[in-house]
Parts: sequence; structure tokens; C-alpha cells
Amino acid sequence: MNKSLGAIRKENLDYLVDYQYGNQTMLASRLNYDGISQTTISDILRSKRSFHDFEARAFETNLVLPHLWMDKNSWLSSGWNLVEAYRLLNTEQQGVFNNLATFVEKQSTNT
Repeated sequence: MNKSLGAIRKENLDYLVDYQYGNQTMLASRLNYDGISQTTISDILRSKRSFHDFEARAFETNLVLPHLWMDKNSWLSSGWNLVEAYRLLNTEQQGVFNNLATFVEKQSTNT
């Protein structure tokens, strides 16, 4: 059974809280994005509100995650080492990667 986009984003957010930043407050602090606080993160994780596209993209940009990372469920099981490698790239290289990710995503939805 395929997971919904909301369920995937929630799972990825939970991973960031539990395994990368330790708690919701630390994640919100590191995110440093106006409008997303610890309370917002808690509400998303408790399914009290949706996790919007612009918020998912803000997580990726501000936490230096590859474009569309929040929308994919395969990164957690086998791809975190690639996220770490992505973070070592310069801004131009990250841009190329992000453009490629967007291109592949569009191609896969058109088939």
C-alpha cells in the first residue's frame, strides 16, 4: 500500500526530530523559518494540521536537504549518507542536484 504524501512528510519530520536534532524545539531553532515553531511541528506530528508544500521546501532549504527530500520515503532507510554528501557540495552543485531531482520527479509522474 502506498503511503500518502502527508504520511511520508510526517515520517520524515519525525526522523529529523528524533534522530537528527533531538527534539522539536531544537529542530525549530535550527530551521529558523518564520511561521514554523515547536508548536507547529508538534501539531503536524499529531495530525492537527497539514504539512504544506511551502513548509516542506523550507525544511529542505534551511536544513540543507536535497530538493523533494521531505516527499520521499526511501531516504530514511538507505539514503541518509547521500544527504550528508549533499551537504558537502557547494551551492552550485546542490542546485544541479536539485534541478535533476525535479526533472526526474516530473518524468516519473508523466509516465
